[in-house]
Amino acid sequence: MSTLFLCFIRLIIILSLVIAITSCKPDESIDIFMAVDTSGSAKSLTKKYFGLTDVIVNKIPWRMTGLYFYTFNSEVTLMWSGKPQKRCLWKVQDRIIQDTRSVQNGTRVDLLLKEFTKSVKSSSADHIGIVIIWDGGADLLKEPLKSFIEKLAEEEKIFSILILGVKDEKRIEVMNMFFPLGDRVICSGLNDNEDALKKFVGKIEKL
Repeated sequence: MSTLFLCFIRLIIILSLVIAITSCKPDESIDIFMAVDTSGSAKSLTKKYFGLTDVIVNKIPWRMTGLYFYTFNSEVTLMWSGKPQKRCLWKVQDRIIQDTRSVQNGTRVDLLLKEFTKSVKSSSADHIGIVIIWDGGADLLKEPLKSFIEKLAEEEKIFSILILGVKDEKRIEVMNMFFPLGDRVICSGLNDNEDALKKFVGKIEKL
């Protein structure tokens, strides 16, 4: 077999590899904004809530995800941000559980959604998912809350809002509250969160 023919074959192989690589769809970036209710009314559920955050961290694709972890009560606090990995939130969770000063009265979901509208705007990610772990109770001003939800609904890169831990008697109220987001909203209680998590992860897999 001639040297010229071997060079030709190698060239064909290299060109084929280049075409295959450039035609592959690159991983698109995802930001996950996660918030947990740490108000006094939710204190007895805090550890269970944190168990749900760990499940979510272990299910999302780490290689293409930025994670932003908030707590909310009468105010909103960004507790951790970065590339998710196993047990990345454990130290923060332990600090919240041990710090009695972190327990405050009031559940200002309106302030949380106000923060999310700003964070979504400033995010450079291709897709954004929001996770709120909350019992559905709130101290809020309905008009500002409605405005923040409508602003989030306008953001096409929000692929889903997952709301976990809602009390049964609050679920219809919460679904009505987030109605402008349509089928992007997934709402569950504490006892049916597994199906909700599967739906959320399924939405990620379809991106």
